Amino acid sequence: MFVLGVILLLVAAVVSLVGSIMLAVAAFKESMLWGFLVLFVPFAAFVYVALHWQEAKRGFLVSVASIVIGVIGFGMFFTGAASMAAAKAQEQAALISKQAPAGRGIDSVPAQGSLPVSRAVSGSREPARPEPSPLTALPQERTFEAAAAPAPEPSEPPARAMKVPELPSVETGVIAPAALSRHLGETIVISQRDGRRVTGKLLGTNARGLRVQRYLGAGTLTYEISRDDVVEVRTTD
Repeated sequence: MFVLGVILLLVAAVVSLVGSIMLAVAAFKESMLWGFLVLFVPFAAFVYVALHWQEAKRGFLVSVASIVIGVIGFGMFFTGAASMAAAKAQEQAALISKQAPAGRGIDSVPAQGSLPVSRAVSGSREPARPEPSPLTALPQERTFEAAAAPAPEPSEPPARAMKVPELPSVETGVIAPAALSRHLGETIVISQRDGRRVTGKLLGTNARGLRVQRYLGAGTLTYEISRDDVVEVRTTD
């Protein structure tokens, strides 16, 4: 439709030129004065057509026809241009929607078994190792055995092994679920349904679970424990 409108506008311009020439020729046939008036004086052509209709009607009708063709051409031109602009806007919107990656909200819930684990090691160049999901199975605590001391010289008595006394439990009061947000940054003990106990710093809480930070060697392990797995939460302060 856009191309057809352009063609009609060109045809209207040609027909208008032919009509103006026919009208000027008729005016010059009448007299030189009328000819120059029609060419150079505005609206003189209308006066000439009104006074000499029989001589000027052919050129006038051709000019009117060019106006009708031009109006139709303008309508088709602008309609086609609007349609092309709308189609281009839809194509750009579709292209942007295809290229844009799927947004991931801050509070988006990851699938079970794929919770994000952040490991921050202070002053250590040891590469980060993947940690298993806290919702499925917590890693077994590593135990380190002290290297056997070398055999003492026969002349010296054997050194006594130092027995390290066990530390008593530091658990105190039970924290109600509604009061967990008041204990952010404190060390807590979480009892889970499977019998495990987790001790760590409470970093955050939401409707889905508790975000806890544990110290492992020189680094830390931060993960989220589901509220469905929590039986009891106690403070250690």
